Formats: sequence, structure tokens, C-alpha cells
Amino acid sequence: MTTVLALPAPVTTGAARVWSVARIQTVAWPLLIAWPVGLLVTAFAIPWIIFALVTTDQQYNVTGSVLSLYGFVIAFYLQSMTQMFPFSLRLGSTRAHFMSSIVLIGLVQSLVFAAALQALSVIEEATGGWGVRMRMFGVLRYLTDDTLIQFGCYFATMSLVVGLSVLVGVIHHAGAQWGCSPQPRPPSWPAGSPRSC
Repeated sequence: MTTVLALPAPVTTGAARVWSVARIQTVAWPLLIAWPVGLLVTAFAIPWIIFALVTTDQQYNVTGSVLSLYGFVIAFYLQSMTQMFPFSLRLGSTRAHFMSSIVLIGLVQSLVFAAALQALSVIEEATGGWGVRMRMFGVLRYLTDDTLIQFGCYFATMSLVVGLSVLVGVIHHAGAQWGCSPQPRPPSWPAGSPRSC
């Protein structure tokens, strides 16, 4: 005798579906959160040690190490578009749900990183450049001292990097692999089949 189990109906529309697609992408949380933070700590420690050992006559010892954070943001969104997008589609997601989840994740990540960078900038200013006159997080202080404008600039640049990374991922996913020349499909292949290198 066989027993039939009633399975719950899948969530197919609305914010719940976008949230479930976003959860699929946050499985890669080390690339989303841990690696950027770890790299930022390392990128902070190295110049701090150097500036602690070497004395300079400058008012501030400026470093661009904060830009290292953007590298992993680029990597995450390229990976999302080239690997997680096809995976999500095969799990029954729609393109609209996937893109809505990318926007959600991008905005939250941009907001969190902008708030963290702004908080570190305020701490950096209060401690006199971490005790060694280093300016890593407060590079926007050259433009303005307004905290809200600095936060907005961090948020805008992070959102821009997210958007450009998604765009490059879409172009990469839609076209051929880089380094592969487009080859005609053999006549036995169906019209919609992917290219191979």
C-alpha cells in the first residue's frame, strides 16, 4: 500500500518568492560578507604598521586600501550572474524574482558597508588617524565634513559598483565565454543550445 504525502504549495509570487531567491544567493555569505571584512582588516593593518614604524612630515598618511572592499563586491555579483542565475532559473525562479533579489541584496549590502565605512571614518577622525595620522576610511573628508554626504557617497559608490558588476555579469552570461571565438553550431544541435569552447 502506498501513502501519498501532501506537500506544501510552493511560493510562486510576491515578496516571499524574492526573499527565497535571495536566500539562495546568500549561501555564498563568505564572499558576500566575510572575505570583504577580512580583506579590509588586512588592508588596514598593513598600512597602519608601516605608518607606525615610519614617521612622515605630512599632515595625513593617505592610503587607498578601502578600495579593496570593492573587489570582493565585484566578485560576488559577477558570480551571482554567471553561476547563481542559471542555478536559480533551474530551481524554478523567474528572471524578475532573481533580479529583484539581486537589487535587494545589493541595496542591503551597500547600506551596511556604507554605514560601517562611515562609522570607521568617524572613529578614524576621533583617534587622530588611528594614532598614526592615517586616513584610510575618511578619504571623503577631503571633499566635505558632512557625515550625511559622506555616507551618501559611500552608499552611491557601492551601489554603482554593484550595478556595474551585475551589468558585466549579464553581458558575460548572455554572450560567449571570454577568450572563446564564436563557432558555428553543428547542424545536429538544437537552435537554443549553448556554445562550447
